[in-house]
Amino acid sequence: MQKERQVSATGGLQFYDRSPFCTYAFCKYLSYWKKIEFIPSHVLLGEIDRCLKNVVYQNWVFFFENLGFIEHTDARKISYEDALIFEQIHLDVYKEFGFDIIMVPKELTVTKRCEFILRLVS
Repeated sequence: MQKERQVSATGGLQFYDRSPFCTYAFCKYLSYWKKIEFIPSHVLLGEIDRCLKNVVYQNWVFFFENLGFIEHTDARKISYEDALIFEQIHLDVYKEFGFDIIMVPKELTVTKRCEFILRLVS
């Protein structure tokens, strides 16, 4: 679904909430958590390869600093401690694939976070 949205998107500047690199990080986290070997699928590796070869994404990845707590929902049941592990894996994966990480400060209001990002991309 993400690929379809991406391919059909129009306009100069686009922001994506998730990418195949996020899927890779999530799978890596699950293998860590389940204590099994991480073997990414050929489909996932193919999509990552396509994104890298076609320069689908800019080299910058914005990460929002964690707030120091987790609010549980029906979809989010991870502990704060596990969220920190996942966060580090996520950061490591993006660095592994050559992306530059830009941390968006948690002290900023939502509006100021948007301004911070837009200032950097303009």
